[in-house]
Amino acid sequence: MQNKYMSIGVVLPALLIFAGCASLAPQKHDPQVAPMQERISQLESEVSVKTAELNELASALERQQQEKEKLLAAFEAKKGIPADLSESLQEEYRASLEKSYYMSVIQLQMALRNSGFDPGIIDGKMGQSTRAALKEFQGANGLAADGILSRQTWEMLQEYLVPND
Repeated sequence: MQNKYMSIGVVLPALLIFAGCASLAPQKHDPQVAPMQERISQLESEVSVKTAELNELASALERQQQEKEKLLAAFEAKKGIPADLSESLQEEYRASLEKSYYMSVIQLQMALRNSGFDPGIIDGKMGQSTRAALKEFQGANGLAADGILSRQTWEMLQEYLVPND
């Protein structure tokens, strides 16, 4: 029994010494590892930039949605929905108001395009391209280039609703 403990006492320290030596052995550096680590860092940086861009776009989309809702609410309040209409008729009325809003934006986009300012895709949405074209038109015509369709801006744009041949 004593031999057993003695052999454990000799073998265990020897194992610890050899394990320590193995962990202290110089590690070989693979020449492909450094470029891969650098590329990973670059990709992580690109992902970070793209994430920031996505967050910015999501915020812009949210602002645009809020603006649309405000415009529709203002338009609805201006027109007023008769209280005595049934719920289904009120919904139909709201849908027609929304359709008229989109048609108005389509007219704006067409007038901008006909006047030489590219609003992007004519889709009835008051997006960044449409707003940028509106600002350019306003600036080119001596108006406040704020991207807001004022009565004066609309009056100037109406002559471009029909394309010049």
